[in-house]
Amino acid sequence: MLSVSEKDIDRITETFYLILKGRKPSPIRLPENYPDNEIRQLVTYVNRFLEEYDSATDLIFALSKGDLDFNIPRGRMLFLHSLKSLQANLRHLTWKTQQIAKGDFSHEVDFMGDFSAAFNRMIRQLKESFEALSKSDSAARGLLDATQEALFLLDQDAMILAANKTGAAGFRMRPDEMIGKNMFDLLPDEVRKLSRDYFHRVMETNQAVEAEEKLRGRYFKSVYYPVRDNTGAVIGVAIFAQDSTEQKRADAALQKRVRELADARQVMLN
Repeated sequence: MLSVSEKDIDRITETFYLILKGRKPSPIRLPENYPDNEIRQLVTYVNRFLEEYDSATDLIFALSKGDLDFNIPRGRMLFLHSLKSLQANLRHLTWKTQQIAKGDFSHEVDFMGDFSAAFNRMIRQLKESFEALSKSDSAARGLLDATQEALFLLDQDAMILAANKTGAAGFRMRPDEMIGKNMFDLLPDEVRKLSRDYFHRVMETNQAVEAEEKLRGRYFKSVYYPVRDNTGAVIGVAIFAQDSTEQKRADAALQKRVRELADARQVMLN
């Protein structure tokens, strides 16, 4: 007949008592000369349970802190396999979210019930919003490029936020190449100081400034216009520059012709 020590039963009982109290029990250690009987076998199973139980609680704690890279030891408990499956699904959800953040709205979630429905609905709304925004940006770009004036939008530090094709072509660049560059770093010395003065005058006075500028042998009628936020504060400057070279040449030719006619009339009168 199996002889069981009350002390051994107490140790096994204490192990499960501590688990139910939310504490972490230590493995049960039996003397090396302990008989190879049912009690030793039971303790072996209890210790194996503790090992897998500890792995499961460590995983739950890691997941609660957002750590999805926690390595799970091998185990046969169904509970442990369920947690592994949850970890894999959350990793996949993270990957899908990263793809969505890059603009790929073809992904959906299908393993978390109401959350999946809400998440997928959010993705569809994001897709519709981005499509509408893309159309709006295309329309705005079309309007910018439709004019023959050079257009630039600068922030309060004179960094270029937008430029149209006409403006960029004057610097032998594409509009997207100008984004993020400082406007005054691109201008030649002959106009940099005056242009910077106009810019700062607009930022300080909240009033538009009209100017005639000469750049690389061509003349421009420019307007530096304040860009305001919804409180009226100036947050940047829009520059509109129209090439007036041909008009200026025509005006000069007309003035010359008028002087010539006046001189000829004077000669006839004398």
